Amino acid sequence: MTSPLLIKCQQALMAPKGYSAELDGWRALCHEDQAISTLQARYQQDTANAKLRIVRKKLQVGWCVEVPQASPVLDATFQLIQTTTKSLRYRTAALDQLNLDLNHAVEQVGASDDLASDRSTFMVEMQETATILHQVVEDLLTRHTRLLFATHFTELGRSMAPSSPVAYHHMQVVVDGGSLVFSHRVVPGVASASYGIEVAALAGCPAHVVDRAKALVSQQQQQSTVGFRLDENGLTI
Repeated sequence: MTSPLLIKCQQALMAPKGYSAELDGWRALCHEDQAISTLQARYQQDTANAKLRIVRKKLQVGWCVEVPQASPVLDATFQLIQTTTKSLRYRTAALDQLNLDLNHAVEQVGASDDLASDRSTFMVEMQETATILHQVVEDLLTRHTRLLFATHFTELGRSMAPSSPVAYHHMQVVVDGGSLVFSHRVVPGVASASYGIEVAALAGCPAHVVDRAKALVSQQQQQSTVGFRLDENGLTI
């Protein structure tokens, strides 16, 4: 005959989204030291296998049993787990259900952040930029720098007067039928454009994302009224 306590715990297990009730049910079984002979749990049919860690209370010895991943959604598929010991802790099984909603979460954490020191990725990058600027100024004043190298700053070359005693060079990129060819050659002149979108396409970004990015860039260029232009004397206006 099934005890009222076991019936109550089974009802808690079957309650949709009853995560806290499920934990209470397993806790009650542990506290009452009831022997569990058969555990019938519902699992989703199309999920990957997850390891259910069962910890024996008295010996503190654990082993793993391969079972389908637990699902809060009632399903017709059943998985039978046979146990013969008392006071088993199934907290891991319940927590596995809590983690289902997080299985497909995609996190994005900066590789250069320092959150322990209350510095975000952006703050770290800005501090690195400030350090670079100070070093550039120091280098200009003390070492008589003859070469400056920058990426993604095509406007920097366009904004400076062509008559200034600065020689511009860039890495050659050949556009062939809409595709890019990187020749890895340094050639005279200022880079005509930045090819971030094209590189994203080469990296495998979906076509609709690349097309949308091109449309936004084109729209921004048409609506932009702020920019650098050179007058007939080579001065920026």
